[in-house]
Amino acid sequence: MLRDGFTAEQAGLDGVLYGQLALLVFGVLVFSSEYGSGMMRVSLLAVPRRGRLYAANMAVTAAAALLVAIPVTVVGYLVTQLALGPHGTSIGAEGVPRALAGAALYLTLMSLFAAGTAAAARSAVVPLAVLLPTVLAGSQILSVIGATEEVARYFPDRAGARMLTVDASDAYTGGAVLLVWTVAALVLGYVRHRRWDA
Repeated sequence: MLRDGFTAEQAGLDGVLYGQLALLVFGVLVFSSEYGSGMMRVSLLAVPRRGRLYAANMAVTAAAALLVAIPVTVVGYLVTQLALGPHGTSIGAEGVPRALAGAALYLTLMSLFAAGTAAAARSAVVPLAVLLPTVLAGSQILSVIGATEEVARYFPDRAGARMLTVDASDAYTGGAVLLVWTVAALVLGYVRHRRWDA
C-alpha cells in the first residue's frame, strides 16, 4: 500500500538529497587540500594572479560536480522507477525533466557553496564539521520546530531542495535563495584567498 501523498515522480528525486553529501565533501576537499598539503604555494607560482587561480579552481569544481550530478540524478531516477514496478512512471512525466535539471543544478551549487566555505576557512575541518551535520539533520530538525520553521526554509540545503520538486510552484524561489548563499560563500572565499598568505 502506498503512503498518502506518495508520487512516483517525487520518489525518484528524493534520493538525490542523500547523494549530496559526497559532493559537499568533494567541494570542501578540492580547495582545502591545496592549503593543507602546501600545494597552494606551487599553484601560486604557476598562476600568480590569485583571482584567476580561484576562478579556475571553482570552475573545475563546478564542472566536475555537474558531470557527476547529471548521470547520477538520471540513473537514480530510472532505478527508482524500475524498483517501483507498476507504480513507476516515465522520465518524461510532467514536471520531471525540470526537476531533474533542478537536481543537477542543486548538487552543483551545493558543491560550490562547500568549496567557497572551505576557501574562506582554508581548512576542511570547520566546513565539514558544520555543513555535514546541518545537511544531515540540523536543518531538517529546525524545519519541524514551530519557532524555527520559517528560518530553516532559508538554509541553503532546505531552500535548494525545492529545486527537486516536481511541482514547480516554489522551485525557482528556492533556487534563488541557494544561489545567493553560494555567491556569498564564493565571494567570502575569494576575499580570504586574496588576503591570506599561502
